[in-house]
Amino acid sequence: ENPQDRLAWDLDIVQDMMGASNMRYVDMGLCAWGVKDMWSGKFYNKTMRFACTFNMEHVARKCPKDHEHGCRNSARQYQRSAISGQYPLSLCEAWASLAKTFISPQAHT
Repeated sequence: ENPQDRLAWDLDIVQDMMGASNMRYVDMGLCAWGVKDMWSGKFYNKTMRFACTFNMEHVARKCPKDHEHGCRNSARQYQRSAISGQYPLSLCEAWASLAKTFISPQAHT
């Protein structure tokens, strides 16, 4: 998991690991999961890329473009990174459900 525009995704070691592990990635807008900036109350405009060995297409939501985003760098008096690593419970539950299905498919049929 990392922002989709990070150079790390282009590193040979990352590409090699993804290839050797048969990993795929999905991109998702955090605002599509309801993530809002805790200071402005506006939707948080950040697209994340998640790489995984199982299909995560069900969590790959894109911004519906029907709301206003908060500016990520507008206020320097606080750390924007405070919200960056937080994921909404609904996303975590969806991700965990996909992982459980992948790990133990017979339990979910």
